[in-house]
Amino acid sequence: MSPERPTSLLVARISRLAPRWPYRIALILAPIALIALVVAVAEVVFRAVHPETRDERMSREFRTRSLQMLAPCLRFTGGSRSEFVASRDPHLATSTDTTFRLLPAPGVLRIAVVGESSAELLGLALDNTARAARRSRVEVVNCGLGGASLEHAMLRATEVLGGRPHVVLVVFGHNINFRYEMDARMLRRARLRDHSRLLTWLARPTAANRTEVDWRPRLRMFETQLRAFAATARSRGIRVVAATLAGNHDIPPRIDTPAGIRAVWLARQLAARGNPAGAAALLEQLPSLDQDAVASYWLGRFLETTGRVRDAARRLRRAVDLDQPVMRAPEALAETLRRMGHDGVLDVFDLEALVQARCGRPAPGWESISDIVHLRPGLAAELLPALWTALAPGRGLESVPQRSWTTERGVTSAFDEVRGELASGFIGMPWEDSLPLLVRQREREAPGTVHAPLLELAHEACSRPPTREIAPALLGIAGALWELADHREALAVNAHVSRVAPGPAHKQRALMLLGVGDEAGAAREIELARRADPMDRSFADVGPTDAGGSHAESVHVIRPGRERELTAMVAPVALGSSAAPGWTLDAIRIQRDRVLYVVRSSDGSLAHLAVMHPDDAPAGSQRTASFAVVPNDASGNGREALQRLADLLHTNDRGTFWR
Repeated sequence: MSPERPTSLLVARISRLAPRWPYRIALILAPIALIALVVAVAEVVFRAVHPETRDERMSREFRTRSLQMLAPCLRFTGGSRSEFVASRDPHLATSTDTTFRLLPAPGVLRIAVVGESSAELLGLALDNTARAARRSRVEVVNCGLGGASLEHAMLRATEVLGGRPHVVLVVFGHNINFRYEMDARMLRRARLRDHSRLLTWLARPTAANRTEVDWRPRLRMFETQLRAFAATARSRGIRVVAATLAGNHDIPPRIDTPAGIRAVWLARQLAARGNPAGAAALLEQLPSLDQDAVASYWLGRFLETTGRVRDAARRLRRAVDLDQPVMRAPEALAETLRRMGHDGVLDVFDLEALVQARCGRPAPGWESISDIVHLRPGLAAELLPALWTALAPGRGLESVPQRSWTTERGVTSAFDEVRGELASGFIGMPWEDSLPLLVRQREREAPGTVHAPLLELAHEACSRPPTREIAPALLGIAGALWELADHREALAVNAHVSRVAPGPAHKQRALMLLGVGDEAGAAREIELARRADPMDRSFADVGPTDAGGSHAESVHVIRPGRERELTAMVAPVALGSSAAPGWTLDAIRIQRDRVLYVVRSSDGSLAHLAVMHPDDAPAGSQRTASFAVVPNDASGNGREALQRLADLLHTNDRGTFWR
């Protein structure tokens, strides 16, 4: 006889121990329960040992938001799909769904609105007015979506055709360079994994966020898809209206050149001394001006101050066209829509031209914009009659008192934007230079009303431990307080931020002192800034040193996409892993001519190791086969973490990076 198999022996033993089937089932399920208990204990341990980091929380929330954005706007209900519900964005403060009959009643004009957050808010304003004028017989199907990318906007444009509109209003442009994950199944799997710290730790997922890409190919894609959509709509007897958008030109860009950094710093010193004409003349001599968004922006600002309005407008618009990351529609997008309107592809509502005509400046800024890109409610109400004329002529809605959105309905003030970013610990906008401009504009409009809320924001910001991430907002608050002549509070906020960002804080203090004629104090602050951050290109011997001279720029540019190669150079340390006790490798950032290896401590403090081509580095820098290595100031284990990364670079660098 052949020996019995182990499985048969196990079953027989269980049968003898548990002659009744409930006990047999219990004995079989016991190992499964034990495994589940071990997994549950492991999950509890991992939640205690590896708590969710801020970046992981932001990625989880972003995946949830991305999945919400893929939900359809129209949900058909009723027998034979005779009705549909237009779902509102849950991120709006007042989010209510509206039910429509599939076929509009006779004589009723149905307008569908699609696009990004500006579309959502204009749709809300149109709906408010249409409901106030009940005899207008106009329905507004609002399918705008805050944060929408090009893919989201065109998906919803195609979707609303099923709602039988007579007119489709497309409002899109500020998010032209956004790209999201559009695979709903992958996002759902990731959300399930997010519920477990153990699975998250084992999978080591990459951070989820929208991707910012070059707007030029995206603009070509937008034109192609919009032309196809307009042709489809026209074949069904549906009229398409596209709106141009106005950008906030008071928000400085972030794309510069090494020579431009130096030139802008020198020009700002001249302007602080009361010589904006000299500052403009200095920047106009910059060879790389047409490719430097930051220099173009500051030149536009100085030209506006000196009264050269036409030149200022050209420079400010050039800065927006060069600046990809900031959420602003480039001038080329408005020109594309105007060309399509001229070709008869669709109708164009030139909102950008109307805002420009009312702003009284070379280019729109804080006098027209409420938070970052959205129109101020009062201005939107002024422009709504013109929009009604374009969408529903002859319906009498132009003469109805227009109702815009309010701050409770989705648009916050810039102060609220700053407050929200401070709370999250992530500053997405360059508030350092734009917040003082905002305060100047609001104080000009309503004297004496800005100081109290700004002071409240300053005290709230200084109640938190400073970090390098929130330094731009703190510097912006300090600059805004100085703009209102509250020098004591401004210097207090500046001193608070100098604990984590001494270089930028000393530079800001130098400009403040130059503005009040303290040349000796400003020179002392500039020297302190140079010592605090020797890698600051403002002090490098590149770029113009006066109105007539210039030096060559660095040609050692590091292109995006080499993160994997740079990560391998510090192996076995990986993103998110320990570089020293209490410090982890937080990010690897490519900044044109250098790379920053950023480490983060358990209390949120940051330090970085900068690597660059040896020809571009300060004298005395450490060297590897490919790079010069420059750590920033760090103490204790932070210094140990940076030194470990430097040692790994020495070991792993094969000298092939620049080939």
